Amino acid sequence: AAPMHKAVVAEGKRSEGPTEYGAKCLRASDGKYTVELFSDPPRELTVPHSMLWQWAVAPSLHPKRLAGESVRMHVGDRCVVAIWESRDSELDGVQVLPRMTGKISSRPSAMAGQVEPDPEYRSVAGARLFLKVSEIAGAQQLPAVGERVHFVLALNPERAD
Repeated sequence: AAPMHKAVVAEGKRSEGPTEYGAKCLRASDGKYTVELFSDPPRELTVPHSMLWQWAVAPSLHPKRLAGESVRMHVGDRCVVAIWESRDSELDGVQVLPRMTGKISSRPSAMAGQVEPDPEYRSVAGARLFLKVSEIAGAQQLPAVGERVHFVLALNPERAD
């Protein structure tokens, strides 16, 4: 996934809110995670477990934020790191994008369809999930019905785009 770039703010103006960087987990131990930001140049950051959160859309299909013990980040997982550059790079939070697996259950088009998450992911992703091709790792188009896929939840399921 390409890093998310924010517009450059003219001198003298403060940008509102933290800057978000795509990142990947390199190491995990004792409740601390080392992530590499896809910034220019790339930089490594150690983040505490307390800053991790992720979206869940199950069981009600209304997105809610999970934090604390229900959030896990594994080596190789993608995440979005929010940093207040204006406050000496103070960490605002780390949205974990855990890779989940499932199989395609319907495919009305090459760009979108439904996935049936594997049982261990249903507490977060629900029994069926609408998926865009951009949420499937490395896919140019949606695989055939019945095929297995790796996917992540949308960055912001509250904003249905």
